[in-house]
Amino acid sequence: MLVVVTGGGTGGHVIPAMILIRELMKRKCEVLYAGSKGGIESKIIIGLCNTVLLKVSGVKGKGVFRSLKGIGLIFISFLRMMYIFLRRRPVFIIGVGGFVSVPTLMAGVILKIPIYLQEQNAVPGTATKFFAPFAKKIFLGFKDMTESLPLRKTVITGNPIREDFLIPFTYRVFTSTGKMRIFILGGSRGANFINQLIVDALPFLDKNKFSFIHQTGKDNKEKIENIYKEYGFDAEIFDFSTNISGFYRQSHFIISRAGAMTVTEIIHLRIPALFIPYPYAIYDHQAKNAQFAQNLGCAMMYREKDIDRNLLVSILNGLYENPQKLLEMSQKACSFKLNNPAKKIIDCIWEEMCIKEI
Repeated sequence: MLVVVTGGGTGGHVIPAMILIRELMKRKCEVLYAGSKGGIESKIIIGLCNTVLLKVSGVKGKGVFRSLKGIGLIFISFLRMMYIFLRRRPVFIIGVGGFVSVPTLMAGVILKIPIYLQEQNAVPGTATKFFAPFAKKIFLGFKDMTESLPLRKTVITGNPIREDFLIPFTYRVFTSTGKMRIFILGGSRGANFINQLIVDALPFLDKNKFSFIHQTGKDNKEKIENIYKEYGFDAEIFDFSTNISGFYRQSHFIISRAGAMTVTEIIHLRIPALFIPYPYAIYDHQAKNAQFAQNLGCAMMYREKDIDRNLLVSILNGLYENPQKLLEMSQKACSFKLNNPAKKIIDCIWEEMCIKEI
């Protein structure tokens, strides 16, 4: 039984795809993944299942020439997927978002192959909104804060999380004689604003009170590592990791962008956080993701224009002096419970399509 999973370009789309692929493979499905050429798929998906990598580029907000080029690339990739599906028709397609999913989903619609969508963000992306009328079900990571999707098709399952996140974990604050460990997380590509904010704050923080874990992105690792050494901080630096749950579990507080998967993982592990959403995210979806966590009471949110070195130093010193605040934030995340969303999504598809066994 052939199933197609499509979407990618960034970790926020590729990681849910990977998790869903693994769940499908547990059920003895043959999986074809359609992702983007040049994305991080090559680090995460290649070797897991059969893949087809499509050369596509975004259309929205790209200017006339680049938009026309993007449309042309999407059309060529659409023809490629049509050819693949005519040779062997999949039972269904799961789209996890990103413009690279468009050609595959278009081919599915034309050939009347059942399609399902998994939307990670609190604000649905362009691909999700465009293909929602054609989807049999839309699985949501968070409640749709825009209420733009057909309610009868939506199922709030939470975002798929990796198996290592399903291992029980109890958050604990640092001891009175220990250091507060702060995890700086900028997403799969790093975050220059957050990197610089931390670097600016280091001279005003006490190396005997704070230690750091810092995902810098590939372009800044060496430079930032040297700055931590200059100020004498205990710090573990890396550019990207596919096995990040261990870093989460070592952390007392997280400073991060607000991609859907990051927010999901942090709330699920009940780790207090400060989210600084990427200001240019389409539909401002990172701010909406962060607001979801802030409304639970387990996180703070500041836009880039509202936070500087002095405020960050004040926040961190305040939390160090009052660790009870961290415990209170952690406890407020308890209302957000995930119970293997990937399994829940595939179970729902199995039930709707009356798939009994493979």
